[in-house]
Amino acid sequence: MKGLIKKLISWIAYLAAGCIILLAIAVGLFRLFLPRLPAHQEDIKGWATAAIGMEVDFSGMNARWRFSGPELNFYNTELTVPGAEAVAFAADEVSVGVDLMRLMFDRTFVVDSVLIRDTSIDLARNEAGDWVIQGFSLDALNERFASGESGGDMLIVGEDVNVSFRNPADNKLLQFTIDDLRLNNASERLLIDVLLELPESLGKRLNVGIVARQTSESSERVWQYNVEARDLNLAGWSALQPADWPTIVAGTADLSMSLEQQGAVVRNAAVELEATRIATSKSPTALGIKGRVDYRRDATGWLLAAEDVRLATVRGNWPSSNFTVQGETDSADALSNVSVEASYLQLEDLYELQDWLPARVVEYLDRFKPTGSVANVALSLTDIESGEPGYDMALELLDAGWIADERLPGVRGVSGTFRADLSGGRVEMDSTGLSLDLSRWLAEPLALDSAIGTLIWRRNQDGVILLSDDIALQNEDFASHSNVQLSLPADGGAPVLDLESRWSVIDINSARRYLPEAVMSPALYDWLQNALLGGSIPSGTTRFSGAVDRFPFDDGDGVFLIEATLADATLRYGERWPTVDNLNLDLIVDKTRLYSEKNTASNAGNSVENAKIEIADLRRPVLTISALSTGTLETIRRFARQSPIADVFGGRLDEVTVAGEASFVLELNYPIRNRDAYDFTTRIQLNEGTLSFAGFAAPVSELNGLVTISRNDISADALSGRFLGELVNIDLRSADAAAAGSSVIADVNGFATVQGLANNFGMTLDGIVDGGANYVAEIRFPRSDAAVPTPFNIAISSNMEGFAVQLPAPLTKPQDERKPLTANIIFPADGVIEAAGNLGDDLAWSLTFLKQNASWDFDRGVLAVGGANPETAETRGLHVTGDLPELRLSDWLDLNPAGGGPRRGMASRIRSLDINVQSLHVLGQHFGAHHVVLDRGGNEWLVTIEGAEAQGSLSIPYDFASGRALTADMETLILPGSDEEATVAGSELDPRQLPPVSLQANEFAFGKRFLGSVAAEFQSSPNGLVTQQFNAEDKTFTLAGSAGWIIASEEPAGQKTWVQARLESSDVGATFARLDTEPGIVGDDMALDFDVSWPGGPREDFLDALDGTVAVRFGTGQLDEIEPGAGRMFGLMSVVALPRRLALDFRDVLDKGFLFDEITGTFRIIDGDAFTCDLSLKGPAADIGIVGRAGLYEKDYSQTAVVSANVGNTLPVVGAVVAGPQVAAALLIFSRIFKKPLQEMGQAYYSIEGSWDEPEVSSADSARFATISREADCLEVQP
Repeated sequence: MKGLIKKLISWIAYLAAGCIILLAIAVGLFRLFLPRLPAHQEDIKGWATAAIGMEVDFSGMNARWRFSGPELNFYNTELTVPGAEAVAFAADEVSVGVDLMRLMFDRTFVVDSVLIRDTSIDLARNEAGDWVIQGFSLDALNERFASGESGGDMLIVGEDVNVSFRNPADNKLLQFTIDDLRLNNASERLLIDVLLELPESLGKRLNVGIVARQTSESSERVWQYNVEARDLNLAGWSALQPADWPTIVAGTADLSMSLEQQGAVVRNAAVELEATRIATSKSPTALGIKGRVDYRRDATGWLLAAEDVRLATVRGNWPSSNFTVQGETDSADALSNVSVEASYLQLEDLYELQDWLPARVVEYLDRFKPTGSVANVALSLTDIESGEPGYDMALELLDAGWIADERLPGVRGVSGTFRADLSGGRVEMDSTGLSLDLSRWLAEPLALDSAIGTLIWRRNQDGVILLSDDIALQNEDFASHSNVQLSLPADGGAPVLDLESRWSVIDINSARRYLPEAVMSPALYDWLQNALLGGSIPSGTTRFSGAVDRFPFDDGDGVFLIEATLADATLRYGERWPTVDNLNLDLIVDKTRLYSEKNTASNAGNSVENAKIEIADLRRPVLTISALSTGTLETIRRFARQSPIADVFGGRLDEVTVAGEASFVLELNYPIRNRDAYDFTTRIQLNEGTLSFAGFAAPVSELNGLVTISRNDISADALSGRFLGELVNIDLRSADAAAAGSSVIADVNGFATVQGLANNFGMTLDGIVDGGANYVAEIRFPRSDAAVPTPFNIAISSNMEGFAVQLPAPLTKPQDERKPLTANIIFPADGVIEAAGNLGDDLAWSLTFLKQNASWDFDRGVLAVGGANPETAETRGLHVTGDLPELRLSDWLDLNPAGGGPRRGMASRIRSLDINVQSLHVLGQHFGAHHVVLDRGGNEWLVTIEGAEAQGSLSIPYDFASGRALTADMETLILPGSDEEATVAGSELDPRQLPPVSLQANEFAFGKRFLGSVAAEFQSSPNGLVTQQFNAEDKTFTLAGSAGWIIASEEPAGQKTWVQARLESSDVGATFARLDTEPGIVGDDMALDFDVSWPGGPREDFLDALDGTVAVRFGTGQLDEIEPGAGRMFGLMSVVALPRRLALDFRDVLDKGFLFDEITGTFRIIDGDAFTCDLSLKGPAADIGIVGRAGLYEKDYSQTAVVSANVGNTLPVVGAVVAGPQVAAALLIFSRIFKKPLQEMGQAYYSIEGSWDEPEVSSADSARFATISREADCLEVQP
């Protein structure tokens, strides 16, 4: 064995050595031949053309020996198809290899390979869709190469081939390079291997392998294609696809494909694909796909199978899915049977694939927009070409659905199984979250929480029968269990339905959307939508039996019956009628009749039982109700207020308050198609009821009688009540043409007493009004449908006979006097009351009240007195106008409620006052005719007064504690006093609560006592009002001082008024003329100092309680003769009367009166009595001294005078001095008066007694002088 191997190795070595020697010889010969190549260039071109099959032209050539054999290299080569004008190919280098063996043994140049390097080709597609290279189809080029005289197998290699492709769809140019192309054209097969380095726009690499082989069974070659690609840029490749394919704008793919084709028939194929982020121009949503697809075809049919398919969309990833489509063909290759299987389909994701699907499928997608998924689909179609093809189908639906169209209802959320064939089928449904779009019948989709049931159908010669023993439907609103049998006749006759259903409704309000709008009249559907507001139907049944085209079975050849029990329902049977609550009723729908006779309900608080409710024909729906309701007057009022009954009363029932027991019967006819044509009649039975109007405090009680109300009429039967404590009779009637704006008029006749008014209106009328009187009231309720409705109003009239009015003038009225009263109370709008009227010719008013925060309050109005007509108030508040003959302010201020303080309320609402008063009594002053205007300012009353006694303006603050001053800026202010008995000014006012007072008057007077211009500023202090300085100035005198009104605990009244002032005059006569007094003194020098006070506040009658001191001094002057009774300064100057009474000698001054050098004196005032111990007159004729008392309140004297005659004068002897102790007292007082000793002779004493007007002067003695001095405490007073 070892020897054999050695011999074999030796033989192989000798053979190799021989080959090497032969090759060496051949190479040597080739090298000898190379220099001769240019001479044979044309021969070589001819040889190459014949060998390749194309004309070859080149600019240069070379030859070399390779391991495979000799090789010819052509440079700048052009290959041209014979007969063509253009060059087919141009290359930098074309190498032609020669078959060495054929050259050595057959001595024949046979081309076994062609290498084309660095060339460019144009690639295109013609109109037929065939690929074209350099303008030549692939088949033509293949035939051209095959026609070459290669004499055997030939290998064509292309290196660095630049390919240009222009896409005819968008005319864009695509360029790429083929790194290596190998085409081996053998006698029985063709092998092609291509390696492409793709441009970035196409991807990375692409390997293509093609094998074409010839078989003995057919003249057509069998082509096998193998493609391997990674990271393909699908958007770039989309430029190469047919124009009717979708344009890919994004995506990458890895592809592995093999395909076998013979002729135009694909025999088998396999594709493995994984693509991501695929998007087309029409559907930019990215998707991905992965899986394997196999295709096989043989003589019996074909099979297309997809395995492990996984689709990724925006909705998620599919599970691994398998799809199979198999077709069977007959002997004529016609399709006879088809079967389809699919493990899973997500129907929504088909939208993402619609660019790749057939147009018919896309049309169905757009039409039905399917959702959900389908699993385990199995479809078999048999005998397709026969006249009666068969089918068998089964599938599972998982939350599937589609939208409705004109023929089919829409559905969402269907889950269950489906199976059908020619003989029938079966559907088993078990769905949750099911939604049915029954838009042909229902306005909203029907949402079901669960739908469970089985539906079976069978086909026979008579037609199709659908059966279901129990279909259970349920959602949050209702639940039902139904048995159905539907027969569809084969002859096309009307379907016959037999349905029995048990159902319940949880919420009627929500279930309204399940009413079948399409099969109901619009009016009935709209009424039901608004009528069913709440409640439930615990149980209900429906029975339908008969041909559907005979519904509603008017001739009785079918059954349609609904029976339902409503519980706690709420029903609004009319837009303007109150809702019915707590409704429990048995409802029956028999064919077209709806009715209920067994029911209970609450209607606006009224109880209803077994009302008759009916719609006789649902096709022409008219609702009729006949009901007896029991309740109270308040519940009946609420019912009426919410119903058209309120129209009868003008919508004013909101302003009515009622109480008491009552019942009423309602008869209603309500056409649902013409709801405005309703009619009703209600009869209300009152039993001891009570009624009151808002803004009108007094109620009507003990109401009894019957009130009948219809849409166009109202009446009352024996209606009576009690008002203001008295019996009233009430009649109700419809308004006639004279009251066209009103609907109902209530006529009331009654009697009113002061006690009744006081008890019902909260008035305190004692001492003001007394008695009673008959009255008539007419209450008008507006018609709501009137073109110009009148407001609700109450008109009251009375002659007031029997009423006595004790108010101050001008409103005083005797009890038996007739004075017409008319009043009209109007309610023009919600929350508004207007009151107008008059009392005889003395008083008229026009007032407006507004309702705020559930209570009425005065807003504005005018009060006219003295016959004036009240105008409309433009601003808020009370405005008082007119003319008054007399106004006593104190009388009105003194109108206090019994046991109470001053009246308040309406006065605080006064906005302005503009009146003319002929006689005005204010604060103890009696003014004549004046025009008074008062306006409310921001913080004070602004008062303007014009008249003979007062002319100017005042500002009176609202709040006296605000610190604002009461100011008076007067041109004239004359306080005339009163011609009546003065009243005591009490201490009811606290001066600490009064505001500061600022007074400016150009002419000020107390009655006829004129002070000239006055200026005073009273300031508030802790104790009251005080002024540190007040001034009065006239032509002949000035008055200055201080005053106060303060709290004084030592006074019984608790307060006092004080004045400290000094009056100085330069013309005594003119001064006292201005002060309206005649002191009988003529002079040009006078001074008065006084410091006085009295208990209580400033008042006219203070003299009886006056305390203080007064000092008087007159300079040189004379005493004039005055008449008895003439006024005197304070009644103090009794010295003026003495000269005339004593008949003293006036000859020293001729006829001009008694001359004096000086008059002085001081007075102590105690409780209104003025005591003096030093009143003296010094003159050339005599000196006079007076002691004693002058009563300021009583206006009387109790004084004694001593007269000392000077030289030349004598005194009557009756006045002689007597001896005794009195002489010492007289001497003492005299020395104090005259500041000198009393002379022994020439003195006389006189007694002054009696009134100021007629003083009695008589002779007296020193004892009398001493006694009066003692009584005046003169002896106690130190000098």
